[in-house]
Amino acid sequence: MRLRECFTVVLMSCASAVAFAQSASSRWAGEWGIFKQMPSTDVRRFEGHGLSISDCAEQHCAFSVLVENKIGHGNATGFLQVYSGTEAVAHLLVSKKEYCSLRMTLDPRQPSINVRQDAGDCSYFETPGATFLQSYAFHARESYVFYDTAACLAAVDPAMLTLCTSKELFEQQSKWQLLFYKVADLGEQRSGLAEGVQEQAAQDSLMQNCDSAGQVAECLTDGFAQSTNELEARQAAWLEGVTAPGDPGKAAQAAAAIAGSYRRSFPNGDVQGDDFLSTDTLKITELPNNAIHYSLELQFYNGHECSLEGTANYRRAGFFADQQKTDQPKFPLCVFEILPMEDGVKFADPTGACKMMSCGERGGYNGAQFSFKDRR
Repeated sequence: MRLRECFTVVLMSCASAVAFAQSASSRWAGEWGIFKQMPSTDVRRFEGHGLSISDCAEQHCAFSVLVENKIGHGNATGFLQVYSGTEAVAHLLVSKKEYCSLRMTLDPRQPSINVRQDAGDCSYFETPGATFLQSYAFHARESYVFYDTAACLAAVDPAMLTLCTSKELFEQQSKWQLLFYKVADLGEQRSGLAEGVQEQAAQDSLMQNCDSAGQVAECLTDGFAQSTNELEARQAAWLEGVTAPGDPGKAAQAAAAIAGSYRRSFPNGDVQGDDFLSTDTLKITELPNNAIHYSLELQFYNGHECSLEGTANYRRAGFFADQQKTDQPKFPLCVFEILPMEDGVKFADPTGACKMMSCGERGGYNGAQFSFKDRR
């Protein structure tokens, strides 16, 4: 055989081997498993198990696994080493260190992937009651880009399935969600519901509106855009309310009504089981020019506390507000609200920056209040 012919045979053999490896890997790529939404009065919860296999190149694929049930949960990421169209091993990693591996068999007739233990200890990734060792039915060939894999594996509605597979929509939804959380606690938007419940209800309404649309992706794009504009308008209105000066007459009345020294004591404790008495204090002094000076100390479980002092000005929104810069890039401005109530004074930290700046981990200002009965 001539050298050129020999070289050609070698190239063809290599090409065939690469094509075979790519074909074998492609059989594994996709979303596997199933989740079901469970009845809940709070933020929705899912139970089930799923595998995500993507970005396959020759005999390697990116790999992740997720398991959730009533008593346990587990999740892990790593890579899949493909040996054939029916046999592979998943290597589960943390910071490039392998903790365990799972031997996987693909049954093309179902199709499904059966997972059994290979080597190492997977308990690092699992809580008691959860296991990766089970069968995962085929769910979708296209990889999910949405962060909530469980919701995608439980999805049956067109809008949710579209959101799960569209990178552009996912990016738009992420920006919308971040803005929603920022606006949820601003001004009259304080409904008392947890932010997560509010956000989920708003997204559900938007998604249901698009389930029957002729162009689902376009409907979702327009829906998130419209809601984003509304949220930005609310944010602008709140900002104007906390920066624009309030009526001087109302300011004087409000300051006189809440001025004084407040003190209340209550039973407290810590993680060691010790019980003790803690005391919250507040002092409000009237100042000229529609302002008050305040000094606040709040105590919480396990010795954590919040401490804040400053000058708050009366604003058009009907409360006193103090704005302080922080050294937190993600929370650059603390907007502390002091709200006069019929029976006392209440506090709010709508941006969360005041907590980050002046509270222990268990502390916070939202919902904290003093009754006039606490005034000395």
